Amino acid sequence: MPISKRFCHDNLTNYGYGRIVASLHRPKLMSPDALKTSDHRQHPEDSTLKIGYAAMLHRCWPLTNNPDECFTFERAFFMESEREFMEIPEELRFENLSGSIPDVHRERLAGLWNKVLQIQAQWQNAIRKLLDDWSRAPKTTDLSAKDALEQTAIDVQSKFQRATAAVISDPAKIQKNLAERVQQFLRREERPPTNWWEKPLTDFERWKITEADSRESLYKKDKDYFAALRLYYELLLEKPRDSAELKMQKATREEIAAAKARPPILPLDHPLRGEILTRLRMLYALDSLRQGISYAKGAHHEQKQKRVRDAEGVPYIFHPAEAAGSLYYDVVPFLVANDDIPKHLSMPVELEMLAALHDLAEDTELSSEYVIHNFVKPRANRPDTSINQLIISGFDIPSEKFRKRYELLKGRQLTNLTKALAALSKNEPMSERQFQSAIQQNIFGAERTMSILQPTADSAAAGTDKSREPNKTMKRFPIPPQEEIAENLGSNKDFFKKIDRLIIYSASFLEQKREHPIYYMTMLVKMADTSHNIATQRNLGLVRRCKKLFPTTLRLLPWLLFEHDHQRFPLYNALPRLYEETMKEYEALLNDLPEYEIDELQKAKSPDEGRKIVQRYKWIHSEAETHLALLKSWGHRPELQRKELPERFQKIDARAKKAA
Repeated sequence: MPISKRFCHDNLTNYGYGRIVASLHRPKLMSPDALKTSDHRQHPEDSTLKIGYAAMLHRCWPLTNNPDECFTFERAFFMESEREFMEIPEELRFENLSGSIPDVHRERLAGLWNKVLQIQAQWQNAIRKLLDDWSRAPKTTDLSAKDALEQTAIDVQSKFQRATAAVISDPAKIQKNLAERVQQFLRREERPPTNWWEKPLTDFERWKITEADSRESLYKKDKDYFAALRLYYELLLEKPRDSAELKMQKATREEIAAAKARPPILPLDHPLRGEILTRLRMLYALDSLRQGISYAKGAHHEQKQKRVRDAEGVPYIFHPAEAAGSLYYDVVPFLVANDDIPKHLSMPVELEMLAALHDLAEDTELSSEYVIHNFVKPRANRPDTSINQLIISGFDIPSEKFRKRYELLKGRQLTNLTKALAALSKNEPMSERQFQSAIQQNIFGAERTMSILQPTADSAAAGTDKSREPNKTMKRFPIPPQEEIAENLGSNKDFFKKIDRLIIYSASFLEQKREHPIYYMTMLVKMADTSHNIATQRNLGLVRRCKKLFPTTLRLLPWLLFEHDHQRFPLYNALPRLYEETMKEYEALLNDLPEYEIDELQKAKSPDEGRKIVQRYKWIHSEAETHLALLKSWGHRPELQRKELPERFQKIDARAKKAA
């Protein structure tokens, strides 16, 4: 699918400084009625988008150093995590490690270290330059920009409001406003300022160009700094290839002996190797998250659907960013600290990238294949040219092969992301192998499974395995008949079809061991996605609230509690978060039902219509109470208890909670 240059470039850099999850802020608290009448819906989407992008950027570290400005401890945790792992501690500086590095490696590492310091200085200069531009923002006369800032649901820090107003101002409107002011001068027979039509506009446009260049420069320097720091830690941990690897590459005996004779960069028993590995893994996660959000922002900005979320009046990118941020807190520290699970899971690059991109295939016209292979792959693995020249192995690994090791996303990871993204989309078909696996598993029974999969005539001929009983867990928690849902919620849409499809699609990945990570990632991202949707849906109508709650309670949670293998695929704190948010929303829904009912009864045109409304709300109340009782009955299960973060992350967590 062709894609415009503007989509590929401008929208990735226009508000692009990538590490924006920590910058996300809680929108101004608004009642449902206030939100319905708020003028944020009446302003052009572009103003809301620009305000949102700017506000996200303002709260990035180190543009903002104060975690008090984060409104949840998850966001404060992200900021503290950036501070912790992007700064280079004294003990890991090259001059303090050089005594432990053998002579054969020292010169090469010294050259890389000098490059790291050079790029770090450029990055810090880019930060100072952007902050200076914001401090010199001209006062805008675009009244619509001022109105948009005053009426938006997005909380813009006061120190950045002037800069934000200038960023979102339209030069054409400024010229028009200035012309109106001149007419006022003339009516009062006063002389207008000299060159009124030229100097203010020229200064304003010059500032906008300079500020946009500063943002783009920071985005690039930030990416280069991540790449350089990751490479420095990678090379510090490099060690000789083992004999098995060398034999697979048909190395001679002399080559094997030479490789064994060369010492590792740092001794294998060096006390700082573990700390370097933790920092490296966290940098991979941070880098993947920030790049994923930047890519997703560019794509969501171009989508034809609404680009502003109804529930909150914020840019759509806030949702995937929040989902990725919650996984960064709930799951990533455990994966990074866990050496018992496979390497491809202990480096949670795929997880954060998938969380950031999870809605693209569904909300844009881009296929999952296109998103990953034509959009993400060429950008994620493109370090600065001068850094690329320093990716040299100390153990004679060919340069091209060694550079592939250093890539953020490698071949199998890209394949996994493509398949997981397709599973999370309701629009993309299964492969023939997955389809055959799904109909053999027969999770929801033959009729339901076939109606969800909607097979082709040839595939349908195979049929489901009718000798195999439907999944026992799914039978234990039956869903209300579609006729009841249609009658009582006024919607003919099958609320459960999307989650049923996800479970069928994801379970098909369990048939092959190499696809297990795809199932794992898909489940984790779906939990984060659903948790955030449920937590932010109270400003929506009754039907949309039930549309999320019912499938979560009767499908997703039972599957995760009773069918998911927690030993092989631990869910850490993502599952407790989903459970807690679902419980809170059911309690809020039950509290709000009388208000919904009174509102509808006041609009009833006849006693019969009033009786039907009372009957409907009786059904809804009964369903909600039944579901809440079911949730409470699960509360004792160990999978739903929050786990304490690994020791390495507890101090970061404590600082974040204190600030938030």
